Amino acid sequence: MGLWDDVKGAASDAIKKTATATSNVVKQAKENYEENQRRRSWKYSMLGKFSFPQMKQLCQDYGNEPSPFEENDKGRRVRRKLDRDIYQDFAMDNIPSEYIKKFADEHGIDVPSFTGKETEKSTPERQTTKVVTEIIPTKEISSQSSEFEEILDIIKNDYEDTIRDQFFTDEDQFNDNLVSYLRAKFGDKHRIENTRKLHRDTGDIFIDEKYVFEQKFADRQGTLDKGITETKRYKEKGYPGIAVIILDVGKISSSLLQYKRWYEEEGAKVIILRGKGERKKTKYKVFVEKR
Repeated sequence: MGLWDDVKGAASDAIKKTATATSNVVKQAKENYEENQRRRSWKYSMLGKFSFPQMKQLCQDYGNEPSPFEENDKGRRVRRKLDRDIYQDFAMDNIPSEYIKKFADEHGIDVPSFTGKETEKSTPERQTTKVVTEIIPTKEISSQSSEFEEILDIIKNDYEDTIRDQFFTDEDQFNDNLVSYLRAKFGDKHRIENTRKLHRDTGDIFIDEKYVFEQKFADRQGTLDKGITETKRYKEKGYPGIAVIILDVGKISSSLLQYKRWYEEEGAKVIILRGKGERKKTKYKVFVEKR
């Protein structure tokens, strides 16, 4: 019996050690992932301070720029227009954060510093936030909260069912669809403005001139990174209701809960809708490259 007890004891110890080691590996992997996401958020916040010419200069100085060519649906090499978003996505994926910070410091661009384990809540930009001092009666606050929650409930519980067979190709299509649904659902009860293309700093949908709705077609992290800066800005403006509506098309589903937490830290309500979609590639005229 003594030998058998020794064998069982040794086996038990080995199992415990293996479980502990596995737990530590999982914990370390989670910490590494969260650290990487925080660094991506910091990098995106820095790049958001760059003008388009500064963004181009950054890439040129680094010695690497996005290609003016891409493959179309038929696999042919075509020329594309390089805009600010393309340069920013390229910098996000190819230029180290430390180089971006160094470039910003050398060119007098005021960007936040990376704060390690902390998020960017204490950056200089956040410290200079204007405080909204308007006193709103308790009854009005309660009423606003109630009607805002009603709109969110409709989107969360009813709207998702209407898009099960829809196939979206970009944020614009997702935006138009949700705006049409809300107008049909509420009629004259709420003033629903489609502000996505107006660049008025009121999100994609502005309801009753006080509720901001930002929509995200979640097929790449760069799209979601923008939401962090946007929700911060809307919070600073003092809007009583901020929401981020994420369309999960199955591309980066594992990252969505982390972004949900970041948005919520900025006071936004977050709804994740399951849907179908794939970003449509822009078609360009074929340009034959001379050799």
